[in-house]
Amino acid sequence: MSASVREQYEENPFPRWVDLPRVAREESLQAYVRRLFPAATVTGGVQDAPDILVAGCGTGLIPALFARQFPQASILAVDLSRSSLAYGKRKAGQLGLKNIEFLQGDILALGDLARRFDLINCYGVLHHTADIVESWRVLCGLLKPDGLMQIGLYSQIARQSVSAVRSYIAGKGYPSTLEGLRQCRQDLMGSDDPQLAPIVNSWSFYSASNFRDLAFHVHEICITIPSSSKCWMRLGWISSVLSWITRSQNRVIALNIQRILKCCRWIIGRYLKSVSEYL
Repeated sequence: MSASVREQYEENPFPRWVDLPRVAREESLQAYVRRLFPAATVTGGVQDAPDILVAGCGTGLIPALFARQFPQASILAVDLSRSSLAYGKRKAGQLGLKNIEFLQGDILALGDLARRFDLINCYGVLHHTADIVESWRVLCGLLKPDGLMQIGLYSQIARQSVSAVRSYIAGKGYPSTLEGLRQCRQDLMGSDDPQLAPIVNSWSFYSASNFRDLAFHVHEICITIPSSSKCWMRLGWISSVLSWITRSQNRVIALNIQRILKCCRWIIGRYLKSVSEYL
């Protein structure tokens, strides 16, 4: 699966970008998190010069933004595609960003890295991997104690218009060549199907590389609430919460809370099973 995804991005690096949007310089990682989540409490290592991993960096847009936000940071940007990495490295040089290191690699192979990170960013990537949970588990192992992780996954509900256009493409048999992409876009612009209109109006529609990533991707898994809960259970997060509760000072209260949470998990599981057909 990784080979197919890599081949797609070698032919069509993603995303296409020219310049960076204006971003505020952050004083520290704590300040960055407080701006996003004002009530959050953040602890950790050298947060004014964080070690940042961007797993699945594509053409380097997100690492470049982090480099602007955190000038003292050490940023490792990893991607499968050499074409995408080459684009990112060239843009970083043009913008004078010297704190980004680019590395070709598969997320599933990153467990051998000797480095650990204060912040790991993985937006729009895990749902293109062969195994979401195992890829996520590898990233968890690369976090420093009290490290932070940003994950972005495709929602099945939010991607309904994308699913509609992918079905349309499959029915018409468009190839993922430049000519196929152009013909598909031409036909979509002439369609009066309201389900396809959001795609025509999206920013990705007007770039071949972006449109291929959006509508012609070789491997994509959309997430529902039930499937995300299964991911968390396989990662052991629910068990970790229960274990933390049982180690609290008031063991009697802790055990009662544990029983309540187990009951809640059973109720939620029954509820999710009943509504999953609508998600």
